[in-house]
Amino acid sequence: FCEAATFSKVHVFPYSRRKGTLADKMPNQVAEPVRQARVHELLALSNRLSEAYHRTLVGTKAEVLLEGVAEDNADYMQGLTGTYVRTYVPKREGLVAGNLLQVVVAEATADRIKAFEEGRFPCPAK
Repeated sequence: FCEAATFSKVHVFPYSRRKGTLADKMPNQVAEPVRQARVHELLALSNRLSEAYHRTLVGTKAEVLLEGVAEDNADYMQGLTGTYVRTYVPKREGLVAGNLLQVVVAEATADRIKAFEEGRFPCPAK
């Protein structure tokens, strides 16, 4: 179902029994190893779907609200597009959290896109 729906991201977590709930009293509970296997399968699918969606954005323009310096790479600022795609933009003087940038998407991975400020680097738009 998730693949057919082509979700751009899937939030996945395993079922946990909670005392006193109707679900806790249901027979034929799914075994923990099966639940964990299903979680890993859905996470892998989520990564594939996310990367596929992000790849469709390469070459397109987007608006990004900067949140701050990227935690894993101080050469980049990070933020989100209006569709909540994590975006990395090369850091430069004058960029601060709260800036709203027009960018062109250059690269895509499962967890983010990299983009350049529109007009700063040659990157053909679709």
